[in-house]
Amino acid sequence: LGYSLDESKKLSDATTLLQKVGDNMTQQSSSEGMISVLKGFQKDADEAESIVDKVNQVANTQPIDTSGLFEGLSRSASSMDAANNSLEQTIALITAANSVVQDPASIGTAFKTISMLIRGATTEMEEAGLDTDGMAESTAKLRKEIKALSGVDIMKNKDEFKSTYDILDELSNKWSDLTDIQRASVTELIAGKRQGNIVSALMKNFDIARDTLNTAMNESEGSAEKELGNYQKGIEYSIDKFKATFQELSTNTLDSNIFKAVVDSGTAVVDVLNKIISVGKGIPALFATFAGIELFRNLDLFYLNWSLHTQEYNENGVVNKCVLLTF
Repeated sequence: LGYSLDESKKLSDATTLLQKVGDNMTQQSSSEGMISVLKGFQKDADEAESIVDKVNQVANTQPIDTSGLFEGLSRSASSMDAANNSLEQTIALITAANSVVQDPASIGTAFKTISMLIRGATTEMEEAGLDTDGMAESTAKLRKEIKALSGVDIMKNKDEFKSTYDILDELSNKWSDLTDIQRASVTELIAGKRQGNIVSALMKNFDIARDTLNTAMNESEGSAEKELGNYQKGIEYSIDKFKATFQELSTNTLDSNIFKAVVDSGTAVVDVLNKIISVGKGIPALFATFAGIELFRNLDLFYLNWSLHTQEYNENGVVNKCVLLTF
């Protein structure tokens, strides 16, 4: 992907961290999500861990999980960046809309559409296969219509658009003062005919976007490493570490056939001892001890060579049951 060895190492560390602390993240989805965000928002590999912190902290405190955030970001990153939105603003918008819609993939596509509609990017929309129905004929006309309906200007000046986040933030502050007809008209102008539910959800829950933006910008630093540290102190980490260590032992130290023989031999001995106890009415524990000693004394042979002959008598002294066990 054009990264240097040093950059690749940093990305590897960041994606592994994301896999550990993220919700429903695999190594593959962590890597793909990270690359998509880095490329989409034109960020350097040095910023990878910061991205993990932001997404992780938002997922820990807002109504969306890590995999959902990366799903939404992957679908909208390039378009939102082109529309002057920061990563943090995009995270905030996706999170707020998801609080109602609960479909990060659709939300990501919606913000891709909305950002293009506002900028009048007809060619880009057609190339992306997005619906241009209801799109304004020109930026000047769109600017004039939205301002007349809501009082919100979509431009910073005659040459520069406001970010999608800032436009929607200003609209949310005026939303309650608009009539139903004005709301419907504004929604269609900025969202087209198919994404209106996303805008409606966002207008009613923009406080979540503001809270999320603050979290991503001011409260996320170091959150992923801290969470990983807490995980490492817990029982789950101890169990996982034991599993990994045992797997390494069985892979590097023991031949697979030998290891299978150990397991099979142990299973056979336990099965025999169960039968001895059930048939022999409690043969002394000494025998079980002897069997265990013999097993480990002869592990290099992986078999035991001994036999047991037990009999049970009825009340008349006649043999009632006879069992012969041989290894």
